[in-house]
Amino acid sequence: MTVRADVSVVADVRRRLKRCLLEWELASLAEDAQLLTSEILTNAIVHTTGCADVAIVVERRTRGLRVRVRDADTAHRPVLRAPGPQAEVHGRGLHLVAVLSSAWGVDDDLPYKTVWFELDLRP
Repeated sequence: MTVRADVSVVADVRRRLKRCLLEWELASLAEDAQLLTSEILTNAIVHTTGCADVAIVVERRTRGLRVRVRDADTAHRPVLRAPGPQAEVHGRGLHLVAVLSSAWGVDDDLPYKTVWFELDLRP
């Protein structure tokens, strides 16, 4: 799905993601998937410049789920940093992604940048 680069779309994306995961019988991943999708989508919207739209792709995988968020701002790559004094407000998003996901990363798909994470089903 493609959404406009505006933070007002994040709640709707979370709802649509949850519906999708329930249909796929991946309800156990819904809470973490919604949180992490919110984080990387919000980062794409807030920290990029000149992007009118952001694309979100949700893939069911054998072991679970992969979510990708793509924007056209390749100049601003997310970087995992140690949380600073403002961490209670800003700076925790990628830490949550790193801790809660099975894997995550950033791919350069010129002229785009894609931030993604995977969640594995627990046995």
